Amino acid sequence: MKFIEKVNTTRQSFFNTAKVKKEELVEKANAKNDALIEKYRSHIREKAIGRVKSRLAIAGKSIPDLDKENLEHLVKEEEEKIVSRWKQSGVIAFMAFLGIT
Repeated sequence: MKFIEKVNTTRQSFFNTAKVKKEELVEKANAKNDALIEKYRSHIREKAIGRVKSRLAIAGKSIPDLDKENLEHLVKEEEEKIVSRWKQSGVIAFMAFLGIT
């Protein structure tokens, strides 16, 4: 009987350890995923800001000429354009991979 109890205790300990390791792994994966998402959002934001600056220069305006809300709106529009282009180019690349034209 003691052998069975020892096996059950060892088995339960193993499962508890595995559960903790799984939770740690999931937490690390989520943290890396969040960091990657933030990295791309930051990259998109910087690119959008650069494009807005270019558009303003072409229009003969500067950043201080606009209020914060208008500037945010322009940057948000550029971010949406960038994401849209990335999605479109991804779909086109996938279709080319499949041989669909």
